[in-house]
Amino acid sequence: MAGVTVSISGTSVQVLEGSFEIDDQINAVSTCMFTVRDDTGLAMYVKGQPVSVTDSVKGVLFTGYIATVDRENKRPNALIFSKIACTDQHQLAANRTYSGPEYMNEYAGVIACDQLNTLAPEGITAQYASKRETTQTQFATGTLSNTLATDNVGTGDLELALAGSTYTKTESTATDFNAGTLTNVSGTSAGLTMSSSSVLKYTGNASPNIGGNLYAYTEFNSTNASIGSNYTFSYDIFIASSSPAISG
Repeated sequence: MAGVTVSISGTSVQVLEGSFEIDDQINAVSTCMFTVRDDTGLAMYVKGQPVSVTDSVKGVLFTGYIATVDRENKRPNALIFSKIACTDQHQLAANRTYSGPEYMNEYAGVIACDQLNTLAPEGITAQYASKRETTQTQFATGTLSNTLATDNVGTGDLELALAGSTYTKTESTATDFNAGTLTNVSGTSAGLTMSSSSVLKYTGNASPNIGGNLYAYTEFNSTNASIGSNYTFSYDIFIASSSPAISG
C-alpha cells in the first residue's frame, strides 16, 4: 500500500493490496483488518502482538494489538497469507480488573486516579498524585494540628480536636435548681416544678337519696366585666369514682 506502513512488533510487513480496512470509532473500540503476505512462510503472528499503522502524510492512523489471526498456506509454495484482525488501545484496559472501594459522592478525579493505578502495569500513566485514607491509623499518620484521628465513622475519620476540657455540672438540691433566673418554675429538692397560680375550686356532693336532675349554682363574682373577643373560659369537671353513675 503506497504511503501506508503497517508494523507488527516493530517490524514492517507486506500487506495484500485491497485487504486493508480501519473502522475508527469514537465511543467504542476501533478495529483494523489486513492480510499479510509472507513469501518465506516463516513469519508467525500471535494474539497480543502490538500493531501500528502510519501514513506518510497523515502520520499515525492506528495503534493496537492483534486479536485474531487466520493463516492460509498456498501449497505447494511456502507462501502464507495471514488474515489479521486488531483492536485499539482499549485492549490495555480490558486486560485489567479493578479491585478497590466503591465510590459515592466522590470527585471524578479521585476515581480516575485510582483507575490509573490499576492500569499502570500496562504502561498507561499520567502526571498526577493520589492518596486515599480510610482508617484511623492512616488519619493518625504524620503531624496533626487541632485535629484528631478517631474511629467514630466507619473504619476511621478525622475530626476537630476538643478545645479545653470536658465540663460537667450536676444539680441535685433546691439551691442548685433555684440558681439563675426562673420563669414560671420553682426549684425543690426533687427538681424543677411549675409555679402555682390562683384558681377557683367549687366542690359539690349530691345526696344519694335525691333523684332527678341535680344542680348547684354559686356566685363567685358580682363585678361587671367586659368580655374581649379573645377571652376564653377554661374549666375542668372531675367526677369521683364513688359517683353512682360516673357522669356529670
